[in-house]
Amino acid sequence: MEVPLAGGTPATLADDQDMPFGISVAVGYVFWSNEAPGGDGTIMKVPSGGGVPVTLAEGQGSPTAIAADGVDVYWINLTGNHAVMRVPVEGGTPTVLAEATSPSAIAVFASDVYWIDGNDIRTVPGVGGIASTLFKSQASPFDLAVDAQTVYWNDAGGSGTILQASKTAGKAITLATDTGTARLAVAAGSVYFTSPSSSSTTGRVMSVPAGGGATTILATGQTTPEGIAVGGSSVIWTDTDLGAIVRLSRN
Repeated sequence: MEVPLAGGTPATLADDQDMPFGISVAVGYVFWSNEAPGGDGTIMKVPSGGGVPVTLAEGQGSPTAIAADGVDVYWINLTGNHAVMRVPVEGGTPTVLAEATSPSAIAVFASDVYWIDGNDIRTVPGVGGIASTLFKSQASPFDLAVDAQTVYWNDAGGSGTILQASKTAGKAITLATDTGTARLAVAAGSVYFTSPSSSSTTGRVMSVPAGGGATTILATGQTTPEGIAVGGSSVIWTDTDLGAIVRLSRN
């Protein structure tokens, strides 16, 4: 679904999906993963303004987190090869970008791909190459987002904490607390995140200024909001139980 960045009424971009999870926006399209347990996960796209969904890759092992730039779509497989994967945004043959052990989140900025592997935050060039570790032995890293200078991640231990740290300095500061298993996106100086709930209708979509400040509630009454992305004037997220892609225009 879709909703404005400043809040508003969500709209559905796609439905009847098989456990949609991760989501990303690039080059006029919304990309997402259908986890589809059983080894038949898919990577999908649809025009940002709506249209017919297109399958970019299938037969994936429970793909969850996903990221896209203007050239490729990247994701992680929770089962099967447990790898960081890549396919062109126009479709083609999926390839392994990097081996992983316990991948759980992915992000891309400029020409580099970042992911969480166990308790480490790692990076590799988007064209392939040698992977390196940026932050080692974090407590309970769950999801991450990246901009030019900073890495943001959610520590899902306890009640959940969103942290940020410079790619070079490495000292983390707290942005928000009580975030649970939040999924993250960053754009225009703010970090956007989903806030799932144990209740089926109290999930929220929120934002907090990068660098710190008060949190803002953008949408409430969501069922199971998971992956989140920002594209143009919209915040877009997946709702796993509804099998929907939701969009909210940011005013």
